[in-house]
Amino acid sequence: MEVLENNTFSSSIADFSAINALCQRLYQNATHSLINEGIKIFCPSIYDGVMCWPPAKPNTIVNFPCPDSFEGATYNSQSNATRRCLANGVWVNRTEYDNCIWTNTTTPDRDETIYLQTIYCVGYSISLISLLVSLFIFFRFRTLHCLRNFIHTHLMGTLVLRVIAWMTLYGNTSSVGNSTVYLYNATTAIQSLASLAMICWMFLEGLHLLKIVYWTYGLHRIRIWHYAVFGWGMLT
Repeated sequence: MEVLENNTFSSSIADFSAINALCQRLYQNATHSLINEGIKIFCPSIYDGVMCWPPAKPNTIVNFPCPDSFEGATYNSQSNATRRCLANGVWVNRTEYDNCIWTNTTTPDRDETIYLQTIYCVGYSISLISLLVSLFIFFRFRTLHCLRNFIHTHLMGTLVLRVIAWMTLYGNTSSVGNSTVYLYNATTAIQSLASLAMICWMFLEGLHLLKIVYWTYGLHRIRIWHYAVFGWGMLT
């Protein structure tokens, strides 16, 4: 089985479609070379969310040096990532980045990364549990059912959505591939929308408090759906 060597890589995943198109243009000459050799079946150039891989002949393995860093984490650039091109001209679904992970756990950068990730996970977990308990209390006891508390529950709902999106993203960063890139984009979008909704509901909290203090007349006519139209409708 032939092994191909290449040192070019990219670590940006800001726009998967644009980078994938750029990857194909980057290896356009290599693609033409394979066609000129009379090879009709081959794996096309592809961007896997971390690196740009060149076209490869069937039944080959392509090796790339691992990136120095990706998404704030450091990796062993002395090792290689590998991707296999099958005999039918189709890439395997997953790039092998196992060799890129530092095996020396005493590396300062890795220790710091693990420490920060642990703090994030513990903090988000405590926040999620606290929010869910609060939501249960608000919905369980009817004496707490009022417009002000309904606004609170919607605000907490945006926080729950944001925390779940982050934890979903963190739990799927161990594997890198096309599906992970789509998941990254989806969860990042959900986090951004949840943050926007959170700001809207914080504004509505202040607006409702202002109406209670200064504009009590006609307050009974306001319903939660009036606020919901603004709080969630701003996302569209």
